[in-house]
Amino acid sequence: MKFRNLHKFQNLENSKNVIFFYQLLEEMLFDYTLDTYKPSILNLHSLIEEAFEVINEIEKGNIKSPNIIHVLDELVTNLEKDKIANEMITISRKEINTILKDPKKRENHGVIKNTLAIVYNLVNQINYKKNIESEIIKLLHEKEERFKDVRNITRSYITFLIYKGYSPNYIRKEILDFFETGEKFSEIDNINRLFEIFNLKTHIYEVFFAADKTLSMCILESEKDDALLFEYKKENLPSKILQDRNFMKIGDNENFYSIKKEGIDPFSVRENTEKTISVLSNLINIFHHKKDIKWQNKFIILDSENNLVAVNKPVKSMHKCIDLPEKKAKFKLQDFLMSFQLRGESFSKFINSVRLHSIAIHTDSHENQLLNLWVSLESLIPADTKENDESNIEHIVDSVIPFLNMHYLRSLLDKLVKDLIRWNHHITKDILKNIDGDDFIIRLINLLSNDKYSDKFDDLIQKTKDFYLLNDRLSYFKELLSLKKKICSMIDNHTERLKWQIRRIYRARNIIVHTGYTPAYTSILIEHIHSYLDIILSTLIQLSTKEKIDSVGQGFQYIKLIYNHYSSFLGIKSKKNENRKIAKLESIENDKLENEEILKIFKYLN
Repeated sequence: MKFRNLHKFQNLENSKNVIFFYQLLEEMLFDYTLDTYKPSILNLHSLIEEAFEVINEIEKGNIKSPNIIHVLDELVTNLEKDKIANEMITISRKEINTILKDPKKRENHGVIKNTLAIVYNLVNQINYKKNIESEIIKLLHEKEERFKDVRNITRSYITFLIYKGYSPNYIRKEILDFFETGEKFSEIDNINRLFEIFNLKTHIYEVFFAADKTLSMCILESEKDDALLFEYKKENLPSKILQDRNFMKIGDNENFYSIKKEGIDPFSVRENTEKTISVLSNLINIFHHKKDIKWQNKFIILDSENNLVAVNKPVKSMHKCIDLPEKKAKFKLQDFLMSFQLRGESFSKFINSVRLHSIAIHTDSHENQLLNLWVSLESLIPADTKENDESNIEHIVDSVIPFLNMHYLRSLLDKLVKDLIRWNHHITKDILKNIDGDDFIIRLINLLSNDKYSDKFDDLIQKTKDFYLLNDRLSYFKELLSLKKKICSMIDNHTERLKWQIRRIYRARNIIVHTGYTPAYTSILIEHIHSYLDIILSTLIQLSTKEKIDSVGQGFQYIKLIYNHYSSFLGIKSKKNENRKIAKLESIENDKLENEEILKIFKYLN
């Protein structure tokens, strides 16, 4: 979250919702934003398409039939929340739910596919986009703050654009260009100019890049213009490209090449071009093993109107995580080497997981990244705690969730502290300095939950004024920490999302292995499983170096015991569904949390 100049909004009346919209988009599309604040991985359309794919793979015998249950659970939940889709569906939602929620009817794949196809057709994608845009404009015109509604509709809009093929990096670039350059807004309807950029039209691009001369082995001796790969001498490159001096610097063993691609934006075209180069490189290795094809990071892309865009290599999915500065990393590593307590089989298990994690970091292949990360995660989980009638994926889900839920709330508040410091470290330190607590996060918790600091909280809210996104988040966490029911609801929702996502990663792994097909959203799955694995590895390291455990199995049991006690303190009771054995969180009373109780919660999370 970063506060940006608002000079374009100075003459705009009722601009709170518009500014919030802009600040929300900026954070949502930043590579290093927490997953919680990024757009959803799938929308209604892509969930329906996923359901079709899962049913097809079940019928082929590649994956097991219970997989469709979890896809439909997520789809129904998504449909219930999608206001625009509901307005477009002209048949009874009750009748749709009767089919999609009924366990017996779910076994009839023909009925499920036909019902989903009807919903898919009714929610016409062109009209869906127009309706979302109209709803956004309507909300931005409101005089009252409509931040929650703006957030929900904006997430739906960005998820839809990504589903249609737009690169998040391209969307972010166009949004920042739109809001930060050019003329000031004279009226809210000017936002329609932004929507027009994302018109869903595809274009023909020519993509220029420099790579090893060995790649020329793939150039076919054909005079046809539709050849896959073209080779260029320096002097024959388009004049616009010749002006880019950095691009023109190539090694003695490199050539210039181009590939023609159809795509929806230059950034997604660059990504698809790199996949093509990778495939060609792999084909070369079938016949010529000794050469590993390399190519430069910078691609120059020309559209049909000769407009030029330079696109550098995007941040790898494996790198979209919080990384320690070198000095802090050195301190942590040396502490680990001196204090790590795992021995014997547990040490080998841990090091093997770390090795697979490292392999995933150093490969560019999404397939290899996902497969290595999954094996790294799965190999850590103790087999001896698995119940006889429990499936492998159920055991993985039940073992992983305590780690992730114990980390979740603290990670959100850590992020809030960092956002406050990034916004204005002088104001933040001044407000927090006389508040009880050993560190900034405990002081922030006291500020949010202790009534004696209400004046300081009001002062902070006042000072964040135009930073509506930060202002809204502070208010959200103050309300969240006031009631047990709100915290429980947050954990409940997070648990449900985790179950869907872990199972989706597992399905993607199986589909890649058994069919060779790679789901379009694999890069996002890599971000998620990498985050899960890092949390588990770092927790095991922390427990071991503090001499609380001396085996991996003890680590998982320790976190389970702490999580059960933490859940019991909050009033969360777990019970198992006899048919599907999915943990459900029972509703609890709307008990107000006292400041001392909140601080006790955070003792569990340390």
